[in-house]
Amino acid sequence: MRWKTGLAVALLVPVLSGPAGAAGEDSGTGDDNGVGKELGELAREIEKETRRQGRYLGEKLGEWAEEGGSWAEDRALQARVKTTLSGVLGAASITAVDVDVTEGVVTLRGELADWEQVARAVRAVEQIDGVRRVISELTAPGSV
Repeated sequence: MRWKTGLAVALLVPVLSGPAGAAGEDSGTGDDNGVGKELGELAREIEKETRRQGRYLGEKLGEWAEEGGSWAEDRALQARVKTTLSGVLGAASITAVDVDVTEGVVTLRGELADWEQVARAVRAVEQIDGVRRVISELTAPGSV
């Protein structure tokens, strides 16, 4: 996008300043050279700002890419956690347990049949490669 702005300014300055301003001729008003000079300064300012904005955007895109990598890793870890839970607790756990993952921290929510299942679920998730910590908000019938 930077080249489009630079190109537009490069094309615009000679057109607006006209042949008199471009060739240094005076059209009789005395303002042509001044206008051409001002437009040249404006073009330099636009180019400078475009470069600054481009650097800023590049930095932001880099940050977003890094965050996106973390998001993708968290989604992959979430899938591994759900698969592990279905193996440990059975297929019904897929709907019974809600799994949230943020930067490797796994939060489990839902209600399981008993406290033994809760303990097995937490132990199993703690063993998964990439899990930094497990937060259990799992409950069992009769718990408050």
